[in-house]
Amino acid sequence: MQAEARHQQSGTPVATMPGDVPNFIRRGTATYRRASFSLLLGGLSTFNLLYCVQPLMPEFSRVFGVGADQSALCLSLTTAALAPSLLLAAPLADRFGRKPVMLVSVLLSSLLVLAGAIMNDWWGFLATRALLGLTLGGLPAIAMTYLAEEIEPAALGATMSLYIGGNALGGVAARLMNGILADHFSWHLALAITGSLGILGALVMGCLLPRSRVFVPVARREQAQKGGYLSHLKSRRTMLLLAEGALLSGILVTVSNLLGYRLVATPFHLSVTLASLVFVTYLLGSPTTIIASRIAERFGKILVLNAGFCLILLGVGLMILDALTPIALGLAVLTVGFFTAHGSASVLITMGAHGSKAQAASLYLFAFYSGSGIISWFGGHVWIWGGWQAVTLYIALLGTVGFLIAVTLARTANRISGVQH
Repeated sequence: MQAEARHQQSGTPVATMPGDVPNFIRRGTATYRRASFSLLLGGLSTFNLLYCVQPLMPEFSRVFGVGADQSALCLSLTTAALAPSLLLAAPLADRFGRKPVMLVSVLLSSLLVLAGAIMNDWWGFLATRALLGLTLGGLPAIAMTYLAEEIEPAALGATMSLYIGGNALGGVAARLMNGILADHFSWHLALAITGSLGILGALVMGCLLPRSRVFVPVARREQAQKGGYLSHLKSRRTMLLLAEGALLSGILVTVSNLLGYRLVATPFHLSVTLASLVFVTYLLGSPTTIIASRIAERFGKILVLNAGFCLILLGVGLMILDALTPIALGLAVLTVGFFTAHGSASVLITMGAHGSKAQAASLYLFAFYSGSGIISWFGGHVWIWGGWQAVTLYIALLGTVGFLIAVTLARTANRISGVQH
């Protein structure tokens, strides 16, 4: 009790001694509700800041005179810079604490989006987007770690799903709000509002998010982390989950980047606002992650991961048709599949971690955002080469590989005793 009182006064992490009962945040308490809402808001802010440019890509092509592959750099550069920053976030959070790193990350990222809003030079704008990737990594990796450390194990799946649901809401807000604002006002105003909302979100999160109570300082973890990231990479199971993260993000971002180009062109000729409306289907992400986590608790997370890739393949099959209804339905099915699989993989990577959960989560998100940048960048070239038909075949191939990896994970889990599904 005295240690906890000192922690509340100083804000320093409390080390749990052998035999101590971890002071987890329990489901149903006011502290649990504050933590859940804060990280839902953090996930919303992060994805809003990251994907705010996605519905604006056709507008960037028009204003700056660049093609689809060049316009996609405003997101690909961000995710490319975000990937290594995730690896830096873990040791920083181990040294300075979880909450401070997350708050500084969102604040700096919001300021960079505001800086991009006043740019009229394409390369200057891309510079702000690249810097955004370096600052944004502090929240996504550490939010997963915070939940894995602080929330009682019985509630972890549901709480992680709520956080990922916040990501989904942020993705919808970024794509819908910015598309409408750019269509009726300007892309400058759209990004200015996004950056301002990010600052507001960080301030609210700073007031509500409880400080760490179970987190163990670096001094007590040095032996456990002796192998560092390399110790995680020696695990075949971890490597397979990293591959799944890369494929999942690459699939969703490729579709999101290029669908707008398809809908504003022949035969649809939609406005940017109407094209952005299809991303309302991303609202399915929040209930999907919650329902999928409950199914996973009963039938196993790897089985749910496999089901997610099956849904992705079904969604891609629908989106190849030249009609708005099957395209919207296909995007909805693909979205449900993505959040189903991503929610399971996010929990699996932290549950199976030996040593630092922060490092395991950072590695997963490193793969997630690396895949996002590389796979979607190549997808832009596929679009230029063969149009939407070629893109759907490309996505179907990625989904098939993800499905086969999930099957391999299931077989590996069945052979290794003690591995949680």
